[in-house]
Amino acid sequence: MLAGIAAVAGLHHERLDGSGYPRGLTATAIPAPARILAAADVYHALTEPCPHRSAHLPAQAQRLLRAEVLAGRVDGAATDAVLAVAGHRVRCRAG
Repeated sequence: MLAGIAAVAGLHHERLDGSGYPRGLTATAIPAPARILAAADVYHALTEPCPHRSAHLPAQAQRLLRAEVLAGRVDGAATDAVLAVAGHRVRCRAG
């Protein structure tokens, strides 16, 4: 069981367009749980202070995460889930 969790956790920096690391995987190789974790990781990183910048406000983080979706790096459905849990309003997607 822990091996499965570790496998997903190890993909949290992968991006749909292959620009992530450590493996440079593309969309078809990134399972849904890892896509959700990646979106959550981006949102969390944006809302936390870093040595080189202050924390983004939640609305700013939402815009920046949506920009990652538009750029094809982060999954849109995973982003919607993360934003909803973080308290943002999200539009329902036509299924």
